[in-house]
Amino acid sequence: MDSFLSVFLIGLFASVGHCVAMCGGVVGTLTIGLDESIKSNKLKITQYHLAYNLGRILSYTLMGMVFGAIGSVLLEMTFFDKVLRIISGLLMITMGFYLANWWFGLQKIEKLGVKIWAKIQPIAQKILPVTSLKKAFGLGLLWGYLPCGVVYTSLALAMASGSWVSGGLLMFVFALGTLPALLLMGSISSIFNEYNKNPLLRQIAGLLIIIMGVLAVLMPLKSLLWMH
Repeated sequence: MDSFLSVFLIGLFASVGHCVAMCGGVVGTLTIGLDESIKSNKLKITQYHLAYNLGRILSYTLMGMVFGAIGSVLLEMTFFDKVLRIISGLLMITMGFYLANWWFGLQKIEKLGVKIWAKIQPIAQKILPVTSLKKAFGLGLLWGYLPCGVVYTSLALAMASGSWVSGGLLMFVFALGTLPALLLMGSISSIFNEYNKNPLLRQIAGLLIIIMGVLAVLMPLKSLLWMH
């Protein structure tokens, strides 16, 4: 399956079942420090949410560029090419199980980024409370580095993409997939709550991602077996 379609679907499905729960509190902080005149103005509030999400999208894109560049070096060796693709597929399978509430191994992967976040969090705290669009953008830029297994899964795909350009584009598309849920979270929160409470919908979304992960694993695995 096309990698760009895969990461978009990952962002779309995961944002409803995972990102909203994880980043919902962050989005809520956007309005705490604002004047009542701004809070009562839907257009101005929308601008703050857009600024936050633009910063978040940029942070994902930059990470994708870095991981894509690293992958371009590793992929010069045929063995690493296959290994990276298998790892990214396995991460997709793990995430599918997590979204379906069948297995929560993805939470162990998220712990890998805790140490990095511990260094970034103090900077994010200095931005609060958000009182300007510049601060909202900065908060989004930093919050893109929250420990998140869904992001790590997409970064694995970016690394396997083969270049910094495609890696950045993959993470940009992933971020676009997460945008509807986080941008519209306040106005259609009831829909998200209904999704989270419906095990069948979560299982369908998880199963679709598991299928994508299996397909991602099979192709390089067959190639490795053929080499032997």
